[in-house]
Amino acid sequence: MSEWKPTKEQTGRMRSKWRLQYRQGLLTEREIALVESIRGWTWELPDTAAENKRKLLAMPVGCKRPICGKDQLGSTLSYYTSKKNKCYDPDFDKVIRELQPQWFVDTAAENKKGLLAMPVGCERPKQKKHPLGAALSNYFYKSSSCYDPDFAKEIGKRQPQWFVDTMAENKKRLLNMPAGCERPKQGKGQFGSALSDYTSKRGKCYDPDFDRAIRELQPQWFVDTAAENKKQLLAMPAGCKRPADGKDPLGSMLGSYTRKGRKCYDPGFDRAIRELQPQWFVDTATENKKGLLALSSGCKRPVRGKDPLGLVLGRYVRKNSNCYDLVFDAAIRARQPQWFVKGVKR
Repeated sequence: MSEWKPTKEQTGRMRSKWRLQYRQGLLTEREIALVESIRGWTWELPDTAAENKRKLLAMPVGCKRPICGKDQLGSTLSYYTSKKNKCYDPDFDKVIRELQPQWFVDTAAENKKGLLAMPVGCERPKQKKHPLGAALSNYFYKSSSCYDPDFAKEIGKRQPQWFVDTMAENKKRLLNMPAGCERPKQGKGQFGSALSDYTSKRGKCYDPDFDRAIRELQPQWFVDTAAENKKQLLAMPAGCKRPADGKDPLGSMLGSYTRKGRKCYDPGFDRAIRELQPQWFVDTATENKKGLLALSSGCKRPVRGKDPLGLVLGRYVRKNSNCYDLVFDAAIRARQPQWFVKGVKR
């Protein structure tokens, strides 16, 4: 068998899954052979910790600390030097602190000093946009492991406008909206998401009193649209074309009600709609793959957006897709290698 050469990104995304499936005995002999054809592949994880520590110790003295979240070594450095972490290594911790003492300066004290020095009445530093924004939240809120009660009390007195109860303000504005108006859309405005947070019993911010009051004021916001959607789907002519997901609102809803992994899954409706419209649930994936493999070798790749097979091809050969098929991917690449050459116009 010729060596299979997936991209670095593909191997990175799937290697953990492959190793788990291998240990569980879920891979076929052909799948095992395909994975083992990757150059340098091993079923056991290499000792990356030793290599990471070697790289960290080899960094120039006095250099900038690798940033956690942006540099892989930044995250691993925290793992090996934090006593609460299961990867903590006391010997490495001692050595790296002697080599790079500037990496372990107490920045918290400097951050708090900087926050307290900001002009009274100024705008609150925004999290993700201002370096002190995230630090402020870490030191002020009790749920944080870095919570500092003394600092929280002091900054609360100095900058009270930073900690206005936005939840109370949001509820007030929602209750003052004109009766009969359109419901604020979730994801498009501040109040749409807030409304769902306060009226959903599963949400952390659920408020039963507000929920009861807003339902009395705006009953049209809480109409059971699911029942109406199901009614419309069941009323569609037998044998008609399935409503397209992403183009027809009922197409998206159909997927929500008939997929077992979804929160809105309805087994009764699922059974009924499959009996009425069996053609909507045919396994098109098998037919699509068969059609792609039947295309003449060396032909032009089907164009996404112009040929139905062009769209599904991407789904079956991309490792980050839910529809990825390891065996089909290897087979189609062997049959049509020109489809996957970078820089070639398709």
